[in-house]
Amino acid sequence: MHHIPFAHIDPANYEDRGLSILRLDHLKNSNLPEGENFVLRVLRRGSLVDYKEYKPYRSKMDQVDIFQSFIEQSRARVLFDSMDILNLDLEVAQKIVSSEEPVLITFLQSPQVTDRTYIQLREAFSQIQDQIKVVVADVDTEIGSRYSVAFGIDLKHDSIPQVRIIIADASTSQVRKYALESTPQPTSFDITSFVARFFQGSLQHYLVSQRYPDLPVNTSALIVPLSSQTFKQTLAEGRDTLVYFYTSERCPLCVETWPLLDKAA
Repeated sequence: MHHIPFAHIDPANYEDRGLSILRLDHLKNSNLPEGENFVLRVLRRGSLVDYKEYKPYRSKMDQVDIFQSFIEQSRARVLFDSMDILNLDLEVAQKIVSSEEPVLITFLQSPQVTDRTYIQLREAFSQIQDQIKVVVADVDTEIGSRYSVAFGIDLKHDSIPQVRIIIADASTSQVRKYALESTPQPTSFDITSFVARFFQGSLQHYLVSQRYPDLPVNTSALIVPLSSQTFKQTLAEGRDTLVYFYTSERCPLCVETWPLLDKAA
């Protein structure tokens, strides 16, 4: 069995507010019968509201084996139960990062059922619903904006809509992201082809650092913008390399010192 962190709470010495948050108020009653005077839970993804609770079997002696089996089942992937396009909310977001199922997320601005992109997504959904869960996120909402950043979208530079495939890796607690090539209006064919290539294994997962950074000023070809795509190539050249760190294109000092870098290059 995989090792997981273990914590113990003594209700007699635990503050009432904390027990209430954990929904364990009933354990303050010291007259509970045996078998009901304790609770065993597996909390998933560090969430106090996403848990599985163990129900002891009084008639069985192999409680340890039963509990170990319960832990393994609780750690297993969380499955979506919807057969329709889901709107991103806190519950759906929790399922995305707790599940090991791939999820197709389309980020829109104030999505309406009459929007062209939504219509194309709905048309694609009829072909991919048995393969992948489909979610729509509104980037004008707090949760939509937050998760767009988490899933590698730069709302200042990237055009909306954006389409991603997200899949959580329970073994590393990380999320792999795959991006549909940016297009002003993705069609149902674009979306279904994107999903097909994902399941064929022909997609490379997306890294935010693979995009070229914005440089303070125009520069010569001698200065290489460092990204995840150019990093290994730069190391492979085996030469001493000067790396210049700057804040943004609005950095006056960076603009002033840039000609010196050009000259040094």
